[in-house]
Amino acid sequence: MKKAFIHIGPHKTASTYIQKQLFDNKDSLKQAGFIYPDEGINIQWGHHQLAEFAKNEKEKELEKTIGSINREYNLVLSSENFDRLNSKQILLLKRVLNDYEIHIIYVKRRCDDLLVSTWQEEIKHGSSIPWENFFLNHVTRPFISEILNHTIILDRFSEVFGKENISIIDYDKCKADNVSIFTTFCNLLNLPLKTFIHSSDKINISINYSHIEIIRYLNELASDLGNKNSADIRDSFLKYVKSNSDCEDLQYLSKKINKRKVSFQIDNSYIFSSSNNIFNEKYAGSVCNNQNEFVYKPKSYLLPAYNSLTSSADISRLERLLHKINIKG
Repeated sequence: MKKAFIHIGPHKTASTYIQKQLFDNKDSLKQAGFIYPDEGINIQWGHHQLAEFAKNEKEKELEKTIGSINREYNLVLSSENFDRLNSKQILLLKRVLNDYEIHIIYVKRRCDDLLVSTWQEEIKHGSSIPWENFFLNHVTRPFISEILNHTIILDRFSEVFGKENISIIDYDKCKADNVSIFTTFCNLLNLPLKTFIHSSDKINISINYSHIEIIRYLNELASDLGNKNSADIRDSFLKYVKSNSDCEDLQYLSKKINKRKVSFQIDNSYIFSSSNNIFNEKYAGSVCNNQNEFVYKPKSYLLPAYNSLTSSADISRLERLLHKINIKG
């Protein structure tokens, strides 16, 4: 029986980077007996269409797409949207892949980093929620938050596939050891690294906090004008900034935001320690690259204050900027 390795993310754990490396190395993968199929890829390099079919319980579409994949090879699938499947949808995925021995790959990242990165990602895709409100939604219910409690996602998959068929890569241990996550991923599959092209280029480059906060305000203004939440504001803003970094309104707003930042830290809190303890009790034995106890270094974040831009002059500058990036009601 051939094996199917399903990389389920989650979001903000270098998933797009892993997918790009797998896509670029399809020929080397085949030589090693694996296939990273084109079937099911609809955005960039991940199998997000397969995750979408499973999420919407489109069994016929899922069967047709999976059925068209060459069965001569072991299978590698990757989408960070697989982590959003519920138990019923995971069972559907298992049923469609019933002629494979299935193994799940999950990447664990420290929860405070994940919290900040997820908030940024929400803003980049149209949200206007301040970071304080976003964090509050999670830290007031940490044990049911999939960002703060990794075991929620892992439990859903282990119930269907068994804990023995789950492997976890420690994102922070990779960074601490200066080892590529893709290298660790390949080692997990026993792939011959010497034959692989390995790019260290970042795929999703982070946006600085002042620009994220400006995008958040622009999202709110655009929403008031009737624009639907989407990544359009981010894309238009970044395109404008690339050619107009000396824009006076942009510089003024960034400077004002940078003057008013708030320190955030939870790695010394009950939430952080409990999250790690819960994970370690259930899944420490499934971590493939953390054989020794890993100690997280203290980390704090300087994030934009909620009321950085409130004056009528600030709002006028934001409205001008919204017009400059060509977003209209």
